[in-house]
Amino acid sequence: MKKRQIIVKRWNRTTEDLDDVVKSEEEIERLRAGLKDIDKNLGAYPYESLKKWVGLTQHISQSVLESLEPVSKNICSRSQIESEETRSVRDEGTLTSECGSSLLPTAHASSSSSVQSDVTVQESQLRLSRVPDRKFPADATPEEVTRHSMDHSYALSCMMRDYYGNDIKNLLGELQFCFVCFLIGHVYSAFEQWKCLIHLLCSCDEAITTNPDLFMKLINTLHFQINEIPEDFFVDIVSRTNFLTTTLQMFFSTLEESTTVDSQLRKRGLQFRKHLTKKFKWDFTQPPDDCQPVIVDV
Repeated sequence: MKKRQIIVKRWNRTTEDLDDVVKSEEEIERLRAGLKDIDKNLGAYPYESLKKWVGLTQHISQSVLESLEPVSKNICSRSQIESEETRSVRDEGTLTSECGSSLLPTAHASSSSSVQSDVTVQESQLRLSRVPDRKFPADATPEEVTRHSMDHSYALSCMMRDYYGNDIKNLLGELQFCFVCFLIGHVYSAFEQWKCLIHLLCSCDEAITTNPDLFMKLINTLHFQINEIPEDFFVDIVSRTNFLTTTLQMFFSTLEESTTVDSQLRKRGLQFRKHLTKKFKWDFTQPPDDCQPVIVDV
């Protein structure tokens, strides 16, 4: 009977990365038996931050993590790239081994006949969902186009169906995954995705009424996330506007003005607004710039 082999991670001092190392079950058992012996060489877990960490990651299930993490399972602040020449050599080597052909151009000929460029290694990229650019159905009437462009509930429902299996935990899991990847790993693409998802959710009028549980959990998620960032982090240097204040303002206005929204959700949302106003001195009373009246000189 063939013995089962298990892959463990080992730190490589040369590459400063974790390598996959194959171990047998017997070796794994010996490692587990000796865990207590290495405790004195490890840092103590900061249990005082456990509650905070749970609040930042509680919706990131194993399935959510496996669907979003790079194929390489390494999350880097800078995407790995390879040159066109390197890619040509790799591709030609694969073709040669598969086809047994000696008629393929050499790496030197390939690189001299084309402009050398860099391409992103796909295995190192996060596999995030895609927020649709078009927020309305393909056969929408002009009236529907206007409505769906203002209320993004249709776009949210499409994403829930296509990416999240209509499970709000999967959506919130990606929101938390993106935030943690930026907070800990400094991955800018994750930050941009986080902003897109926040803007989408805060632009939904109908969904706030039909799915109050999602937005109740969204408020709780944002509460933990906002506490981890500096007050002026989202301020645009040019316009001096704060991304979160302008985005959350739409959400709070919907909660305040809608007659069909769940009363508990409205209460929780307005309490959250009061908390943000008191703690960060953020002003949610001024309408966004695009809602301000425009004065035209004739």
